[in-house]
Amino acid sequence: MNIILHRNHLRITILLLLACILPSYATHRYISNTDPNANNNNPGTSQNAPWASFAPLTNFTGIDTIFLKSGDIFREQMTVTNATDLVITSYGNGDYPVISGADLVTGWTASGGNYMATFNSTPVGFFINRQEQTLARYPDAGSYLQVDSATKYFLEDADLAAIPPQVLDASWVCIHTKQWCWEKTAVASSSGNHIAFQTPTLQQATRKYGYFLYGDSSYLSVQQEWAYISSSQKLYCIPTGDPNSMTCEASVRPYGIELGTGTNHITIAGIAFDMQTSTGVAILDSNNTHTHVSDCRFYGQYEYGVDVFCTHAEISNCIFTHVDGLGIYLRNTATGAEIHHNEFHNIAPFRNHGVGQEFNGSALLASFTDSCHIHHNLVDSAGYCGLSVDGKYNLVERNVVRNAMLLNNDGAALKTFGVGSQYNIFRNNFVSNSEGNTEGTYQADFLTPGIYFDFRTNHCSVIANTIYNQTPKGIFQNSGNQYNTISDNVVYGSGFALDLNGNPITGIPMRNITVSRNDFFARDPNAYILRQVDYTDSMDTGPLDSNRYFQPYNASHYAYRPQETPNTDYGFPAWQATGNDTHTRSSFVSWTLPEAMDTLIMNPTDNDSDVVLGNVLYLDLDSQLVCGTITLPPYTSRILIRTNTTCNNGIDRMTATSDMRVVPNPADTLAQLYLNPPLEHTTFYVLDELGRVVASGTTTGKYTQLPAGTLAPGMYMIRVENSTQYTRWIKSR
Repeated sequence: MNIILHRNHLRITILLLLACILPSYATHRYISNTDPNANNNNPGTSQNAPWASFAPLTNFTGIDTIFLKSGDIFREQMTVTNATDLVITSYGNGDYPVISGADLVTGWTASGGNYMATFNSTPVGFFINRQEQTLARYPDAGSYLQVDSATKYFLEDADLAAIPPQVLDASWVCIHTKQWCWEKTAVASSSGNHIAFQTPTLQQATRKYGYFLYGDSSYLSVQQEWAYISSSQKLYCIPTGDPNSMTCEASVRPYGIELGTGTNHITIAGIAFDMQTSTGVAILDSNNTHTHVSDCRFYGQYEYGVDVFCTHAEISNCIFTHVDGLGIYLRNTATGAEIHHNEFHNIAPFRNHGVGQEFNGSALLASFTDSCHIHHNLVDSAGYCGLSVDGKYNLVERNVVRNAMLLNNDGAALKTFGVGSQYNIFRNNFVSNSEGNTEGTYQADFLTPGIYFDFRTNHCSVIANTIYNQTPKGIFQNSGNQYNTISDNVVYGSGFALDLNGNPITGIPMRNITVSRNDFFARDPNAYILRQVDYTDSMDTGPLDSNRYFQPYNASHYAYRPQETPNTDYGFPAWQATGNDTHTRSSFVSWTLPEAMDTLIMNPTDNDSDVVLGNVLYLDLDSQLVCGTITLPPYTSRILIRTNTTCNNGIDRMTATSDMRVVPNPADTLAQLYLNPPLEHTTFYVLDELGRVVASGTTTGKYTQLPAGTLAPGMYMIRVENSTQYTRWIKSR
């Protein structure tokens, strides 16, 4: 998908580039903990006499480049202050040098069905053979206790009375407070069915929503769980084998590289970051500017892969894997960031890890950040949103997001929120398979969309995106949204292609949402093209026109207005009668499942793509014939209708000089076959998409009435006896 370059090629390119731009008189420092000549008493200015650790890095003045030896693992933290135009990269051959936030755990002994080791620091995460283990919990994964009642300061549940107070008091609790978040806090105290929180939750927990307890060693019960008892400095686990023969690591250091005050124009390239308790690269001073993180790998950070406070940061060609909180966090001071050509995999796999608040779990979160360019990223698996971008003047384009929303159901693959989100553009993105998870939710009522403009988002645009394999909902506009544009998108197969949800929750009516030139295609009889709510009852959410709406399985399911009971469903003619979609085209085909003659062709790359259709004749949604090869521009898609007719059968393409055509076309019962020269007393045949004769008649001269009365809406071919020429007829209804 052209998201990211081949790793080895990219790394060599970057290192060669750095070698070219670094002047010969520059001051370099080399660090290796495996070179036999390494010593912190060395000057560290050559590969032959490197430093052995980061310890000598106390003053960065005059240092141009810090080189870490490839293949080495540095179990320490680098803190940089007061440095400008500094490059931190690698030297030598081999794997990326690793800055690890974890220490090895050794000396395991069997203990009552578990294994135990002494470990002198309180770990945040625990890994066996680079697989993060689950903090021991009750109930076990997949099961939950239920909230009876709660505030932001406590919860009550009758089932708690059966758990010893000393166990509860040593526990943490993870609560599904709302459909969009899981929150965690330590238990401050307990009494009977009541536990008080050490830190208030941001949202009040919902009655009957799920929660679980974790952290106490008594909860150890299944493989791949662990617990730590700080009073005895003992780490317990239930591994899948003997941990003495495995690599066991516990996260103890907060940062890989911490960029503090006075750090500007810093480049970090070709480094791997593992298992920090907070962040791989922490850019913590909002007064800093122009940090570039390129070709780096991030794995197992507990909170963030990269945390950005500075302005004009650039993060490119990096891979983020198994980060427990957020892959990239752009704070509200991170103006002008460019995030591009990165990959995000398996972000936020645990409900009780990471930040533990309502914004946890996205591959990228821009928290009311302005003027950022987020492009050419691949997101594959995230617990919450794929790319969540709040703020102003941000451009989110040419990204591929799939398998987001694996832990929550109120969110989206692409999302923006709030009255402070203005003039953002989401365009030419591909979204799929981000359908939400209702686990731990009681009577979940939110249908997860592909693209989500939340409360009071305004003056923003959704342009030329493709949403597919997204069953619940395609594009969602929530209460209070105004002056947004939805144009040129393809939504293929969602339960609601578009939801204009002007409910009263914000107290502000939805207005001036412009919807035009979209292709909305339903793929089952229960689906609707659009849903419209307006609590003012004016149904004036904005202009809808010049779209293509296809519901080939249910002619009454074009629009749904739930407040107009009992007549909530609209067929297309009734919908047009409301004054909407005057110039919109509706489906010219009608099917019954499992029949499906539609196909979606896509090009999520930066180059034109030629799609070979073979010798099968297709129609596009404007009922134009498509044969042979079709060229898709970059990051676009099209929906085609297969006809089961070949391209080489002499089909007339309905030019102005055609001798045989249907007029008007599309048409319903008034369709006539036009023949020039006129032809009388000759049999003609009407064929369906499968090539079967479904009707016939006799020509009557220049114009012949077609037998439309018994035919369902759809596409038909007409052939006159003793002729190889065909023409097509789109029966509209």
